[in-house]
Amino acid sequence: MWPDSGGGCSSEPKPKWQKDPDCKYRTANDVGAVAVNVAEYDSYDEGGWITVDGGGVSSPLVAGMVGVAGNSTKQDGGEMLWTLSKADQKRDIYPVTSGSDGQCGGEYLCTAGTMQFGIYSGPTGWGTPHGVGAL
Repeated sequence: MWPDSGGGCSSEPKPKWQKDPDCKYRTANDVGAVAVNVAEYDSYDEGGWITVDGGGVSSPLVAGMVGVAGNSTKQDGGEMLWTLSKADQKRDIYPVTSGSDGQCGGEYLCTAGTMQFGIYSGPTGWGTPHGVGAL
């Protein structure tokens, strides 16, 4: 369960390359990463290891992968992921097959693994990158 994923249908205008049927605005979450109970060193307070969750973990992880891919200037707000061929999706992305954010309309927008709109699901986007091929 991802109760605070922020996935699903946003209030931003939908880009022309986004073709999903149940959201007239921009569909949020293009890619996900494991971000539950991750160890992080806290150097601000007393120092030491703590566990953290959410975007504070997954965002820098995916950003680092984009840096390793070496094409950060070519990123286009998710268009590349939305226009990947099915073969590239299968090779470069691990789809998330279970879980829900439980708070949005349209089954693929809030539940992973429905295959209602390819491998896309609102809580985790297209899935988790398998290396940097999709980035």
